Amino acid sequence: MSADVHILYGEHGGASSADMGDPLGMPALDGGDGGGGGMEARVKHLEDDVSEIKSDMKSMRSDMTDIKVILARIESELSHKVSYTWMAIFFIGIASLILREQIMEAIG
Repeated sequence: MSADVHILYGEHGGASSADMGDPLGMPALDGGDGGGGGMEARVKHLEDDVSEIKSDMKSMRSDMTDIKVILARIESELSHKVSYTWMAIFFIGIASLILREQIMEAIG
């Protein structure tokens, strides 16, 4: 037995660490023998849960598609509003240049 194993498990008459289980006192899980204990009911329950998860994922996928469409529409509306704002500023600037003499006379 190595020094590390000896520190963790102490002296157990030559038993290996695999024979002693978890050093924290948890029982070793060997997976059982696979039979009895309502295995069919447990598998059916898991199948039902997986089916529900698949249904939820389909719904979420549909919701994400809807969100993408809404975001595209918002982006389009915002880009048009910014474009109209810049066009208005541009035309006001052009009009100011064209009418600068009349504006200067009016200001005084």
